[in-house]
Amino acid sequence: MVCLVNNDNPTKTNTTMTTAYLNEITRQLTCFASFADLLNAPGNYRPSIYLAKGDVVCHAAANRAKIDLALAYDDAQEARGDERRAFRGNWTN
Repeated sequence: MVCLVNNDNPTKTNTTMTTAYLNEITRQLTCFASFADLLNAPGNYRPSIYLAKGDVVCHAAANRAKIDLALAYDDAQEARGDERRAFRGNWTN
């Protein structure tokens, strides 16, 4: 299990996610085979994550996975001392 906490933004919450869940959503939402592959991507790569707009009910699960992935990515990179963070393309505060 991976325990991730991000305290640099008050809108973020403490999140506990399993490695299996992170690998699953990484495969669903990116071209990477695992969360570790995403974290270790060469060339200063960082993911761009765009939320689905429109019907909230229709997009709720997909957006939850995208939010989870962005938070987990940021937290894991911060824990390793890497300055890369996920780009949030169309998120609003």
